[in-house]
Amino acid sequence: MLGYKSGSGTPWVPLAACQPVRMRRVPLAAGRPVQRRTQRVQDTGGQATRGTPFRNPRSRSKARVSGMRSLHVAILAVALICAVAMPAAAGQAHDVAEGAGAESKATVVQLPPNLPIQRHYYDPSTGQQRMLAGELSDENLAYSNTPPPEIYLALGIPNVVVADDLMTAAIGGCDITAYEIMVAGMGDGGVPGFTVTFDLYDRCPHGGGEVIPGAGGSVTVDHDGLHAIVIDLSAAPVAGGKTVWLAVSVDSPSAGWVFGTPAEIGFTADVYDFVFVQCAARFGGTAVYAGFHARVWCEPPFETEFPAYLNNNLNGMPWSPGAVQWAMDDIELVVDDCIMTSYEIGAVAAGGGAVTMTAELQSLCGTANTIEGTQGATQFVADGSPMFARVEFPDGVDLGGSDSFWMAYRFNPNASAIVSGEATIGHTDDLIAWADGGGCSFTWFSGTPWAGLAVNVYCLGSTPIGACCELKDGLGTCRETTELICSPDGRERRWLRGATCDDPAAFDPPCGTAACCTPPQGPGGEACFNLTRDECEAIVDDVGNPAAWRPEYFCGDSGQHCVHWPCRYADGACDVPHDTPGCMTSDCCDAVCDIDPYCCEVEWDWNCVRGAIGNYCGGSTPVSYADCWSDEPGYGAIEVGANSTSYLSNEHDQTWGNERFCCHPAGAGNFGYGGIWAKFMATHTTARIDTCGTADDSASDSLLQLMRASDHSNEHAACESLTPIACNDDGDCGDLRAAICAHGLNPGETYYILLASKSSDSTGEHVLTITSPASAPCPDPAAAPTCPAGSINWIDPPDGVVDARQPHAPDDANVLRGIDRLHIEGPIGTAPACWTVCEEGGANGVGQVEPHADCSSTLHLERAMTAGAVTRIVYAGDGTSGAFTAHPGNVDASDATDPADIVSLIDVLNATAYSPWGTYSCDIDHSGVCDPSDIIGLIDLLNGAGSFAPWMAAPLPTATGDCP
Repeated sequence: MLGYKSGSGTPWVPLAACQPVRMRRVPLAAGRPVQRRTQRVQDTGGQATRGTPFRNPRSRSKARVSGMRSLHVAILAVALICAVAMPAAAGQAHDVAEGAGAESKATVVQLPPNLPIQRHYYDPSTGQQRMLAGELSDENLAYSNTPPPEIYLALGIPNVVVADDLMTAAIGGCDITAYEIMVAGMGDGGVPGFTVTFDLYDRCPHGGGEVIPGAGGSVTVDHDGLHAIVIDLSAAPVAGGKTVWLAVSVDSPSAGWVFGTPAEIGFTADVYDFVFVQCAARFGGTAVYAGFHARVWCEPPFETEFPAYLNNNLNGMPWSPGAVQWAMDDIELVVDDCIMTSYEIGAVAAGGGAVTMTAELQSLCGTANTIEGTQGATQFVADGSPMFARVEFPDGVDLGGSDSFWMAYRFNPNASAIVSGEATIGHTDDLIAWADGGGCSFTWFSGTPWAGLAVNVYCLGSTPIGACCELKDGLGTCRETTELICSPDGRERRWLRGATCDDPAAFDPPCGTAACCTPPQGPGGEACFNLTRDECEAIVDDVGNPAAWRPEYFCGDSGQHCVHWPCRYADGACDVPHDTPGCMTSDCCDAVCDIDPYCCEVEWDWNCVRGAIGNYCGGSTPVSYADCWSDEPGYGAIEVGANSTSYLSNEHDQTWGNERFCCHPAGAGNFGYGGIWAKFMATHTTARIDTCGTADDSASDSLLQLMRASDHSNEHAACESLTPIACNDDGDCGDLRAAICAHGLNPGETYYILLASKSSDSTGEHVLTITSPASAPCPDPAAAPTCPAGSINWIDPPDGVVDARQPHAPDDANVLRGIDRLHIEGPIGTAPACWTVCEEGGANGVGQVEPHADCSSTLHLERAMTAGAVTRIVYAGDGTSGAFTAHPGNVDASDATDPADIVSLIDVLNATAYSPWGTYSCDIDHSGVCDPSDIIGLIDLLNGAGSFAPWMAAPLPTATGDCP
């Protein structure tokens, strides 16, 4: 067991004395849908049955979203595009509108936060619709799946019935008085409304289900916005079974259903009924959103099925102690007396066959302490996606008044459970154990703050009530309700179990206060106080900017972070340098300034821009060359021939069309004056492009840049997908004119030319000449390549980095890992032959140079850098070089890899120390993020687990004479 005592700086137990822990890691595939596999157990000796799981094929289709009321189109992002249709079986009826094809284009769009919701009420008994503000009381909720809306799905074809199973014990014991659905439309204003049709079924509609009489109808809503439709059945409540299928269709191809995350009350089996995939459709995603955004109200008295323990994050680390051993996690429920109706265990499988999960509850750790009636088993198909394996008990299991137990499970070899962190509902003591032969052995997870397994437990009874403090408009409003209804997203609200609102001491800090980020208190620092909104906004800086009141945080809370002060009020764009600190996009600005404080303390220079568009703000920001295209005659790129001379004047266009040039002498990405666009279709593999024939003395200093488009579907798409492939400032003809020698062109492909003046006083009439094949003095393309002069800036990884990550994939030394590509800034259009790669590990080289729209490039190495060696890369243009050291396990970039690196990694993960080289120092397992699973990878590297060579005490590699 490995422990770490806060502040001690040393492990409790020397690593050499630890029993090596073998963990089998299975990477979770990004963007894979979360699935739930269900096993129904009638009694402890009953025969189990299960349905056949089905996974949909995916297609990559795109829908153009034109607009939405109260919503700026630019903030919409396509989160996932998938297909949910399959060819129907012969003779099968289709509920599809005439003209609809057999393949739907399902588009999932991420909805923005705080989107206004229009609530519509519909009375089936009268057919009347009315719009009201407010909601029904939460008191009689029997099913609720209503976290803040995050995604909406449009199938692309109208009038298709899709149904979701809403499962709750309460529905079987009460009359339904109301239910709610939510839909979204993406109109652009003035678009006619769309009609939503809805019904309740006793089973899946396309699988033989029957309509529940008196519960359906239709409502017409605006095509813009988010709409909650409440079907009011209070005049004639209807009875339902334990599972009610909510069926919805819309008659617009660009409108659809809104989804919620796992239900707060009740649950769903995560399957949908769709015309082409009856009773088994799945709409996947990167987060756990398991069903329609829906609620069901019932007449009391009734009992509900509610989560008594919830730990449903499936983005954690897979873990398995082995095929025959039991794994266990200690669990404490939020109720003292649970009639358990089901439990779920998060799992991921590597693929290649059926997986069996066997599980039970134990009063004490060990298989000799099984709680009678809690045993269950389920099977699912291994396909690599994270999922919940569920065991159900329709008649319920009485846990005998106990609120704590051990969840014990085991899988066959190709599956693992998921370690997901602290529970959202309930509690774990952060102990995970494995057992063989009845006894228990605790793993090294003991004592860490993240060791709970992904486990959910549902009970039948009255959901625990507590005091809920909701912060709204600067005031604190208290109500008594359930925890998840109070705080479905964990933000903006606080809930205290068992507390009442009339207790003045219930909340500390008091209800109504929140984190106030004040102006800096000292150099670069900021202070945080729990204040009311009025108190916070009364605090201003020297120029009148108020402090920031953050209702979703409280000072001292885990994750509390005051945004860097300049990121709140800066007016400069994040992708353009300026001489003031900060930039206008606060989240991006904050991420950059966390890494590079200079950007918030002095100025937003080109290093800050590179960080914003390349590293820290969710990937590269596209560079738009919008002026190369226009639907107005006389604007956009001028079409010229591959052998032509054109006279282009920018004398009166000094401010219009100012575009970026990668070879600008003031720095890559700076702007020229009076940009003019031309395009030509290549007729040969080489071409010379120059302004040498310019006679106008005023047009004396020009810039040229040659572009290649990745999307030629139309001219607009081409201009938005341009990448510079060559650039020149002062060419070979003298007088500050520009000339480009282009090689490797594809005959028949259209290329774009950007011409501009270098200064505002050098505009005029330019003469653009294109000659193909390239004429002298362009070199013979068969000769050695020309390597343009210019220094190299090593962006990622930076020069001198020490790469501590795993040298190869776990248990497969043939799958090399490490640095195999480098993001640089330097001359555009360089050839692989312009680079030399030298390292002790053997031959290596640059196989490809990939240019990017932001004037940077990526060097693709022929193979990953050798572990335990120094790699030096030299550019022939001016001799610039970079050195990179691959030293597995060396988290702190010290002189050797040793147990101190474990302490350093823990400090980095706890945010008490910085990683010397970012993810290269702490992302040991190559998952893409630094997280607790990297500790396992580091221990494996030190011990030499599996196919890893032991790196304990390995010295820092140094360059040899052959690679100076």
